[in-house]
Amino acid sequence: MTNISEMICAYDWSFLEEEVTSLIVKDEEPSEESKKKKKKKELPINEVFDILPVSGILHPGESETVEFTYYAGHGMTYNGIAVCSIEGGPDYQIPLAGESSFVSY
Repeated sequence: MTNISEMICAYDWSFLEEEVTSLIVKDEEPSEESKKKKKKKELPINEVFDILPVSGILHPGESETVEFTYYAGHGMTYNGIAVCSIEGGPDYQIPLAGESSFVSY
């Protein structure tokens, strides 16, 4: 992130409250029946993604690296939205997506 304004910028990251991460479990060896029915359950988005730093202050022209961490599940797909709220300014929405595969050998 870079503060391109002439003012000090305070920010906070959060996840969209009403956004629940959908989790689709893929079968390792799908049968015809399991192809039709994919197991679905829901997890809170903060159990799937993390943001560091969560908040901070940027001076004019200052930059900071924001790290998004994805905690992969076994053969699963996740989606969500992160929101960066600027004090006295707009909110910026960042779509998050993660997918993991089965490991076989």
